[in-house]
Amino acid sequence: MKNKLENDQSFEISLRVEEEEIVFSDEPSRYVFVSNGDIRVSAGDVALGERKEIGEFRVIYVDLISAINENVPIFDVLDCHSESAAHYWELFNDDMDGTFSLPVIAAADLEDATWNPNLLILDRLTIEPNYRGRGFGLDALKLLMHRYRLGCGLIAMKPFPLQFQGAFDDSVLLQEQKAKYGLAGSALNSQQATKKLHKYYAKLGFKLARKTNFMVLDPN
Repeated sequence: MKNKLENDQSFEISLRVEEEEIVFSDEPSRYVFVSNGDIRVSAGDVALGERKEIGEFRVIYVDLISAINENVPIFDVLDCHSESAAHYWELFNDDMDGTFSLPVIAAADLEDATWNPNLLILDRLTIEPNYRGRGFGLDALKLLMHRYRLGCGLIAMKPFPLQFQGAFDDSVLLQEQKAKYGLAGSALNSQQATKKLHKYYAKLGFKLARKTNFMVLDPN
């Protein structure tokens, strides 16, 4: 995806998806597919080896249609990936039949959409400080949605400033990630930083579902 800066120099954003091992399982986790990878940028037409890594991403695709057809509860499927997906059951109505809640339907304008509970969760996206403010993050999100939205009925995210995640204090690795992405300190408090993220993602059409912390988008 091309991105032009003020000096009219053309940059291209690309994604490198990590290889994953797929193992058969009888657990609800067999309906959850997690993809991690790097965000890279190159100036002009260069070989893949010359692309510079500038960030990371993680997306989660949840095949709830297959789960429902095989009588596996939605909650069990989402709860099996408690690290990221567990709270996304709140997007559905109380019957948990695969129908999204009215606030979600309204925010994503799904009134006339065909029943499709499959979820694409944009779980994580980080860009190194020196590459922020150039639209690279939004370009990467567009690429991610284009690549992974096939067959899903809703794209969803729960924006939260990573600098306020307590997990960063639990390991050396996460502390290093915090330093790498400039998350060591911020003049904004958690509420201000979250509102800033809401405004940022709204540029792609995401809307906050009423009475939730989730932003949603019709994949079509």
